[in-house]
Amino acid sequence: MEAAGWANLIAVLAFIVSVIAAIFSWKSATEARTSNRIGTHQYQKDLYSSLTSVRKVIADKGLLTTERDLSPYSERFLSARLYISAGLSKRLLSFFEMCKGIEQLHINLESSRDYVRLLGQMAAGDPIEVSERDTFAANERVDEARGTLLRRIEAVNALGDKLDSDVAEEIKLI
Repeated sequence: MEAAGWANLIAVLAFIVSVIAAIFSWKSATEARTSNRIGTHQYQKDLYSSLTSVRKVIADKGLLTTERDLSPYSERFLSARLYISAGLSKRLLSFFEMCKGIEQLHINLESSRDYVRLLGQMAAGDPIEVSERDTFAANERVDEARGTLLRRIEAVNALGDKLDSDVAEEIKLI
């Protein structure tokens, strides 16, 4: 075989080797992306688990939910933007803040009830006169506080239902 023939054979073999190397490189990159996606998916599953746990706390404790009940899930909600879309992350944070606000609304309701009880005690035994208008206004505040708290629970449950399906849809691997 002449030198030009050997050169052509070597060039063809080099081309074949480079094509095979490119195929293996592409395959390796594809596997790395899949591996990274699976690793990220674990964080997404933990976030989804936290969402369902918070929803369970709200369902179990309802009006008596405290920030202490929710604090174990705080870190996952705060880091959600690292693993899911920005829009969905904002909605999750909003949901979590609404849940944390339930405790303050319950405190407002109890304060209003305490004020009504105080007015009742004053009217029963204290020489200070309590007007019907004061008592009516105090009872109105109790009703308003109760309504606000119940509306918050309803809003949290509705948003939780929507987020449950949206998060599940976004983190699906298949």
